[in-house]
Amino acid sequence: MRIASFVILTAILLGVSGLSAAEQPKQAALSHTKHGAQTADHCIPGETNSAPPAMTPIPNAEADKQFAQLVTEVITVTGVVKHPLVLRVDDLKKFPVKTTKGLQMTCLDGASKGRMPMLRGALLRDILTKAELDAPGHNDVKRMIIVATASDGYKVVFSWAEVFNSSQADGMIVYYEKNGQPIGNDEGRIAMVSTKDIKTGPRHVKWLKTIEVKRID
Repeated sequence: MRIASFVILTAILLGVSGLSAAEQPKQAALSHTKHGAQTADHCIPGETNSAPPAMTPIPNAEADKQFAQLVTEVITVTGVVKHPLVLRVDDLKKFPVKTTKGLQMTCLDGASKGRMPMLRGALLRDILTKAELDAPGHNDVKRMIIVATASDGYKVVFSWAEVFNSSQADGMIVYYEKNGQPIGNDEGRIAMVSTKDIKTGPRHVKWLKTIEVKRID
């Protein structure tokens, strides 16, 4: 049963982008490189390939101007929920605070890109709890996935089990501050990361725009 469920879930997750497993990393890299944005190797314009330990970007006014077009001030929580949400930074600050420091950023290919500074935000689980999943049937939640999308079209997927039935959820942070300051144009104002992933780069979502709950039928 577990094997069958995994196969079905994998097929659905791949269907979110409409690409094969082999095509997805290539397409993501091409898309985000086009925008000068998040790429498969987690490098951005104005940042060296061997990022400093604290992941401090090298100043680049042109890149910052380009990022300004991607900045999101608001995120929406929609889909199979009873209470759709529209959240600004001030709204996110009302949730229980979650912080993390020194997160190692590792790319899909295993390359290390340094460590994140102190991040401050809210857990994805707490946000979805407020939105309340619309799952009247006993097993409905088991068929739900959560898709987080950035303003440049980058998407990552979480399963219901990860968010609500796993310690993994303690590291799924929607964050709005780095080292006590609002996050800059290169990521936000609102971003997301899954700190407990082995490779943390792929589910690091800059310019977070939407969180959508979907039911697998």
